[in-house]
Amino acid sequence: MPSCGSSAGTPAARSGASTGTVTFKKVYALFQSTCSGATCHVNATRAGDMLAMNDQATAYMSLVNVDAVSCAGAKRVVPGDPAKSELVHALKHTSLSGCARTPKMPDNQPMLNQTDIDMVVSWIKSGAKNE
Repeated sequence: MPSCGSSAGTPAARSGASTGTVTFKKVYALFQSTCSGATCHVNATRAGDMLAMNDQATAYMSLVNVDAVSCAGAKRVVPGDPAKSELVHALKHTSLSGCARTPKMPDNQPMLNQTDIDMVVSWIKSGAKNE
């Protein structure tokens, strides 16, 4: 199983996710390969920032229109608005406006590759649907 933050051979690169409609199924496949570990989010014994993503349904319910733990007043994912989504800033290692501590994900690891980040942004831009 890949370590938390491992981005080698991510699903986006393997599945051609940069083409066509990005579904949450593709986004979740990325999370499965890059966010796994005891203190990460997928199969975690203690999910980081209380963001459990042990299965696709739980991940979706934990992300979309859910208050961010680290950024008061912000949402983890705002459908249609990547700029206001904490998840995008966490993946890009940038600060969300008004947030004192935007997390940087994967934690203590290099950023994901741009293709993977673009896939997540595209999913959010298109409404962050659970498809």
